[in-house]
Amino acid sequence: MTHIRKSSDFRAYLLTKLDEQRFQQPPSTDLQLRVNAKLYNVHKCLLIATSDFFDAMLHSGMQESRQDIIELKGISSEGIEQTLNFIYTGQLSLNENNIDCILGAVCQLQLKFALNFDKLNLYPETRVFEVCIEWIEKKKLKNINLYNLLKNVRFLTINAEDFIKNVSRHTIFGTSGQLKELIIEAYEFFSLPKYQYTCVSPRSKIRNTPVMVCVNECMYALNGREECWQYLCQSQATSKTLSQKFAVVNNFLYACGGYSEKERETCNKCYRFDPKSAQWSPIASMKEKRQFFTLTTTHDTIIAVGGVYGSIGNFYATFPIHSPFELYSIEDDTWTQADIKSSLLPILKWPGACVFTQGMKKKIFIVGGKLTEKNSLCQQSYLVDLESGNVELCEAPITCRFNPSVFYSDEKIILFAGDDEKFRLAPCIELFDLESRQWSEIATIPISLSYQCISTARVVNSKIEYLIEEHDGPQSEFYELTSSSFDFESRKFDPLVQLPIPGTLASKWCYLTFPIEYLDKYHDNKNYEN
Repeated sequence: MTHIRKSSDFRAYLLTKLDEQRFQQPPSTDLQLRVNAKLYNVHKCLLIATSDFFDAMLHSGMQESRQDIIELKGISSEGIEQTLNFIYTGQLSLNENNIDCILGAVCQLQLKFALNFDKLNLYPETRVFEVCIEWIEKKKLKNINLYNLLKNVRFLTINAEDFIKNVSRHTIFGTSGQLKELIIEAYEFFSLPKYQYTCVSPRSKIRNTPVMVCVNECMYALNGREECWQYLCQSQATSKTLSQKFAVVNNFLYACGGYSEKERETCNKCYRFDPKSAQWSPIASMKEKRQFFTLTTTHDTIIAVGGVYGSIGNFYATFPIHSPFELYSIEDDTWTQADIKSSLLPILKWPGACVFTQGMKKKIFIVGGKLTEKNSLCQQSYLVDLESGNVELCEAPITCRFNPSVFYSDEKIILFAGDDEKFRLAPCIELFDLESRQWSEIATIPISLSYQCISTARVVNSKIEYLIEEHDGPQSEFYELTSSSFDFESRKFDPLVQLPIPGTLASKWCYLTFPIEYLDKYHDNKNYEN
């Protein structure tokens, strides 16, 4: 069997070396750009790969395609320097003084990745659209270029009223069918609220970077500039609820189940938080009351796996629920209990799970947890076909554990962290190959002698980013919060990063993307946590 291994560092190393070649004497490049009498050394292959403008020019057979020096007009020196820097490094140095010239250069050169850059957020999206229109009119771009440029404007993040008044009525959208499709997509998005929760269009993505959010009776965002937690809003949906489970789907935060200290019993209530409005709203309740369970998601489905319900007034006196898992349709706002065709799948407390598509079939992999009747660690893992309800019994991981994080990547299941039978961090990271049906250990999380737990973990590209809470025991006054990441391609850990400690412990953590103007309001008001 052939196994393909990827080096996550190679691409960055290659671009670094190509960037260095621009400044060597003599430069190891094959083209020069002249802007305002200054020459810039570049590689044709990179320009063609990243810029629709250069791709068309250098493949057109025009005079410029045969020249060693190409002169660019109507672009500033800072604009070309920043766009070239982006091509070679993926970085843009933006501020309020240079955003105009950079955005103009990006539009002129049609750098689709730069125009779709999350950090291009110093302007409201309506202004991004206006700058694109200015360059289209100035350069008299052809219809085919119009769509390639305007498809990168995030129309679905614009306020509906602003979109209708200031964007949709522009005459440019009547010039081609493709451009009309952008308008139709936006109108469907604004008129069908349910569609907004499942939409995966890149034009619906808020142009900003995710921030870490701490959730308890209130919500706080980590302000990286001030290195502190800042108050965002009240959070009645999560107040005084133990063992509540969280999931982020399409940048909406969902909170489900848990033990309500107000009602003194396990609950089945569920809520959704919208970062655009910073408000919680109730959604359909689960079919069963659950605590000590887990959530796994796709872009349109949430699955609640395992769990128990408690006696009224007693958080710890628990009983098994009836269904191994149930599914929530985000679009229909309904929960449906699983139709399992086998008794192989037990009811588990604190299991780990992930859902994925294999071929044309949607499946869920369940691993870890404790058997509800014996209160012992589960010694098996399970692969369930969500359509047929068939259950396949799989081997137990090398280290049995409960409450792990589980991820799917390239026909493999990644088992990350969790707790052992003595409630200590299980540091072994394991891989389950869906082809060979075998487990293997790939790394060990660095741990200390203190009590540690992984509070949250998520996959970003080839990395698992995770948060570590550390203390010396239940009565300890020592408490530390750190973050790190593990690259499962290179199998390397990044150094630990110390984080400020929020005043509210026993919190839940997640990452959300807020509109830039919303976070700026709180940064300016200095709403720091007391």
